[in-house]
Amino acid sequence: MAAHVVHWKIAGKTLAPLELNEVMHTLELGLVTAGFIFMCAALLSVLVFGRFFCSWGCHILALEDGCAWLLGKANIRPRPIRSRLLLLIPPLALVYMFAWPQVKRLLVTTWSSLSATLGEVPAFAWRIHSDEQGWASFITTDYARNLPGPGIAILTFLVCGFAMIWVLGSRSFCTYGCPYGALFGLADRVAPGRIVMRGDCTHCGLCTAHCSSDIDVHDEIKRFGRVVHPGCLKDLDCVSVCPTEGLRFGFTRPSGFRSWSRKGRRPVRPGTSWREDLVGGAAVVLTLLVFRGLYESVPFLMTLGLGCLLAWAAVISLRLLRKPHVRAQGLLLKTGRSLTRAGRWAAAALVAVGLFVVHSAAVRFHEVRGQEHYAEVLAANSAGVLDPQDPAITRALEDHRFLARWGLWTPEGTARRYAELALYRGAWTEAARALRRVLEHAPQDVAMQLRLAHVLMVQGKAPEAEGVLREALEKADGHDDPSRIRLAAWTGLGELLGDTGRLRESAACFKKALALDPTSGLLHYNLGIMLGATGRPDEAIASLRAAERIIPSDADVHSHLARLLAAAGRDQEAASHRAAAVRLRAARTRTHR
Repeated sequence: MAAHVVHWKIAGKTLAPLELNEVMHTLELGLVTAGFIFMCAALLSVLVFGRFFCSWGCHILALEDGCAWLLGKANIRPRPIRSRLLLLIPPLALVYMFAWPQVKRLLVTTWSSLSATLGEVPAFAWRIHSDEQGWASFITTDYARNLPGPGIAILTFLVCGFAMIWVLGSRSFCTYGCPYGALFGLADRVAPGRIVMRGDCTHCGLCTAHCSSDIDVHDEIKRFGRVVHPGCLKDLDCVSVCPTEGLRFGFTRPSGFRSWSRKGRRPVRPGTSWREDLVGGAAVVLTLLVFRGLYESVPFLMTLGLGCLLAWAAVISLRLLRKPHVRAQGLLLKTGRSLTRAGRWAAAALVAVGLFVVHSAAVRFHEVRGQEHYAEVLAANSAGVLDPQDPAITRALEDHRFLARWGLWTPEGTARRYAELALYRGAWTEAARALRRVLEHAPQDVAMQLRLAHVLMVQGKAPEAEGVLREALEKADGHDDPSRIRLAAWTGLGELLGDTGRLRESAACFKKALALDPTSGLLHYNLGIMLGATGRPDEAIASLRAAERIIPSDADVHSHLARLLAAAGRDQEAASHRAAAVRLRAARTRTHR
């Protein structure tokens, strides 16, 4: 990781971040990413050496072990609840991430070939994007383009680290949440690299006691002569504590599915009933529906971790409701059908969690529905049939108002959509508020600054609008098209200063705008008006004639020319332009009728 970042700092570009979740996009869209190639390399290594990548190359496992170490230093001992149903999360997530994109693509392709109403489906083709084509490029200059921000990173550390370790035990995210671990576990079954016994075994049990993956090492050594459990991460903790140095990493026959064998195994009592497992499973499904993508931030794997925590909370809640005696995490919560002091605190915390889930569900509902209504608005606008009073705008605005009022925060995408909708409707106060939120997220977005300046001008807030426009001019160099930004800013400043009586400054702004776009008839016209108002008739007439050459059918240009020419004593020319203005206005009136 360090070498990756250093190379980016020195060269200015490097391989894109090695995000394994990019495999989904590769399998669905055919975009070959650095993350996909890294995943393939890791999988090939596991097929040979066994599931060593998780312990020696995964930052999440390092996080889990670090959190477990810190909890131990704080004398906090996890007392996990072992769930059978949660063990299904990694394989189901694996199917969803890796298999479902292929199934969906095949289904859509097959159905579209039978029904022409679905239109043409893009053909699947392997390809590599350049950095200009977006986030999926193989080489990038923006190293952090698809990495989570500090807020999500910290929450991930807390959820997948401390919280899951505390309630579900050591390396619990690997056990209950990681789809990559499920894939590596399958590959481990055919890998020859294993922990094997090459010497004497005294059956002291130290190997099992020191296994952070909760594998009964000495039992598997006794039964098979090697560790066959696919959860073995080859971290060599068991090897390091073997008093006879009999345990080694070596190559032998793949384990296959010997870990499923019940022969000679001691029965393990599950920690939850089937009713509790079903309640926990429902909590996981609810978590995926509510929290995935919440506030356009919560990623899939973090959602799985949250699902495990909420499943645990649901099981504890069920026990508090149904059982006379309840103990959790070493604390007595309920005895004799009465809550203890710790139990009352726990019940209050569980109620708070429930209220937070309900609130998040409401936010997520309006996020999804608001995006659907916003898509309707965009479709109507693209078709040229959008009316400011369109019911689709009303529906979309209602959803975004809810998000702005009741959400814990407003993501950039939500603020942008809210601003667009408010501008469509002409709700200037809402538009200004939403645009300011966008600029809080993206202060360098000068295009949004120009929109904010326009809204402030409409609201009559000239000093604020002027400040925003001048700030946009200062930031123009950082934009992809600085000339376009300067043109819009100088034009806006010219109009603003003209409306507030600062005519000479307005004329100077229009001149700067014309230097960027000398073909604009409207700019020539506005400059002519300002020059005429400041007592410079000859320059004004010249500007208006330039406007006439570009937009000869504009009645206002002819009208102002007629006025200036008459004041200069050029009555014949003035009469010609006055007649042209009357003719053009009459033609426009007939057209409107």
